[in-house]
Amino acid sequence: GSDPDLADGVRSGETFKFVCPSCESSYDMNYPFAYHEPENRLFIIYANNSDDYENARHILSGEERSELEVINEILSTRGYKKRLVFGREEFYEKLLLFDRGLDDGVMEIVKLIYGDKLASTQKEDLFDAIRYFKDDENEKGVFYLMKEGQRAGKVNVDEKVYDWVISNYFDKIIGALDNAFIVNFFWARKVVTEA
Repeated sequence: GSDPDLADGVRSGETFKFVCPSCESSYDMNYPFAYHEPENRLFIIYANNSDDYENARHILSGEERSELEVINEILSTRGYKKRLVFGREEFYEKLLLFDRGLDDGVMEIVKLIYGDKLASTQKEDLFDAIRYFKDDENEKGVFYLMKEGQRAGKVNVDEKVYDWVISNYFDKIIGALDNAFIVNFFWARKVVTEA
């Protein structure tokens, strides 16, 4: 089973904090890791640099046989969500979506739709990324428009758009998620383009 304290620490960021025993200064540690919740059939590899990202991609794709061969065989079971993420924000976003029972593939397409719509109405680049966040006032949450790592705007997620994506792309999403472990903007663009 899982360790609930560790899962809570990962979500709060406490697991990644180091407190110096001498001066008691607190530091955020940024290192690659694998996060596994067997009861939820969830496995996320977090890479914090391009070399680690490429190594993890090779392992998850089965291109490289290593000591992690056993992990890949466990994860090859249908229905297991395995993801490779680059950056802490993407890691937290995936956890939040899975915790709320939302499909990350559906949400990536919803983000794509919102992003394309917003980009078509703006004269300048007001954002370079869209991140999902929990919102107590909106069951489906909110998107923060990010510009150079900072919040530049906020848009409520419309449940109707989420449901529309499910009804119009469900078969494509399921097929595309079967072997996918990188589910992001580029994955969503490919799914929509091939639909």
